[in-house]
Amino acid sequence: TEVVISLVVPAFGLDSHMVFAFGAPDAPLPHFTLDSVQAGGGYAFHLDLVPRVDLAVNPAYADGVYAPLTGSFARASEIPGLAPAAISPRQRSLMSPWMLVHRADEAALGAITPVAEHYLEHWLALTRSFPADAAREAEEGDAPARDRKLREALFSREIDPVWSQVDRLLGTATTDRLRRLLVTGTPDEAVAV
Repeated sequence: TEVVISLVVPAFGLDSHMVFAFGAPDAPLPHFTLDSVQAGGGYAFHLDLVPRVDLAVNPAYADGVYAPLTGSFARASEIPGLAPAAISPRQRSLMSPWMLVHRADEAALGAITPVAEHYLEHWLALTRSFPADAAREAEEGDAPARDRKLREALFSREIDPVWSQVDRLLGTATTDRLRRLLVTGTPDEAVAV
């Protein structure tokens, strides 16, 4: 399931685009996420492959899925004009250690493009051929239940304060519909989030 959410509010100087590509609930494929925001004269972005297993106890998954991103992750830290974005430890716990989440000037945002392209190309390669040993590790446990809990946490009002800002722009009902779409993958599923 792919979900793209764009919020463009010229009066506030906001131009925000979030892309999520979700793997099937019972599959080991990490979720791809890219978020790019222009606001207040600056830029910010978030890029990751959201893990579907606990990486600490699934080394084949960590090595097969994430190790190929290490070079691009390291190159990102060398780009001038990037500064770490302020997110909570709780938010970080939902993502991978290869997550990039930064504020950027215009030149840095342009310079991050090859890194973002590499993350996307790697994710697309995983959709075509997922490492067998990583898939075997991911078979343990209840993948659909874990995925549902992960997505509920990722898009939780309590964990991510961005939703209160979206409320002010779109209203609570519309924001809740967007959150339901992100959690369930279906726009009209009646689920409390």
